[in-house]
Amino acid sequence: MMKRKRKYIIISGILLCAALAGCGSGNDSMQDEMPETVIMQQEEEIKQTAAESETESENVVRGNRIESQTSDEEPGGEQETFQNDKETDGRNLEAWQQAYADYLLNDSDAAAQEGYTLITMSDDEIPQLVEVGIDEATGCRIIYYAKGEVHSAQLNRLYFSYIPGENLLCNSEGLMDTYYDLVYSIVDGEMTLIAAGYYGAEDNSNVQFDAEGNPVYQYEWNGVEMSKEEYEDEFFSVYDTSRAVSYDYSSLYSVDEMIEVIEKYLEG
Repeated sequence: MMKRKRKYIIISGILLCAALAGCGSGNDSMQDEMPETVIMQQEEEIKQTAAESETESENVVRGNRIESQTSDEEPGGEQETFQNDKETDGRNLEAWQQAYADYLLNDSDAAAQEGYTLITMSDDEIPQLVEVGIDEATGCRIIYYAKGEVHSAQLNRLYFSYIPGENLLCNSEGLMDTYYDLVYSIVDGEMTLIAAGYYGAEDNSNVQFDAEGNPVYQYEWNGVEMSKEEYEDEFFSVYDTSRAVSYDYSSLYSVDEMIEVIEKYLEG
């Protein structure tokens, strides 16, 4: 637009000079009349051109500003809507469901887990979340919701069983002729050890065997030494293994899958 403006000014100057030159060689009436007419006409054209240039420049600036604002605002608005949808997923979650989902996303070390599953120790509507470690050293961890908060209890190694609806879990494991049966129950919001049994060889570097070829172990239940038969009676009186179940190591969930299972848990 500046080039256009300069063009009109140059043309105007040429015409003005031509008019003045003509007046010098013409009659007196042309000398009095032509310069003023030409000047007025050219001034009007210059003003009109300048006004058009200013209007177009203003529109370009305004258009760029509007385009810039649209570019900045629209993606942000879409992102905010997406985040809100992802956070709620259209479901009204119970407090424990949201707490478990938050734990999985923010606190669980997914790289150290083989996967996740749910168990039902008690007969209420809140299950327990299980982290199953990638190896025996990592072990399993029970995540449970009590008193409005998420709690965790670390178990030894990978094997445990539980009796559904009876609030009983037994961590039965061992290694190199040293074994244990640790029975837990959630009491007042805490995973509490209610009974403990240990058995194994007195010297696992020199295990002795009976006449039938069975290893000779020492047994202890709740700190009291006893025979194998007495140990089993005490154990079974607290924890009925015939009604116990365990998790399926081959059917564990990833973090995203576990969150989806948790969100749909109350839907039947």
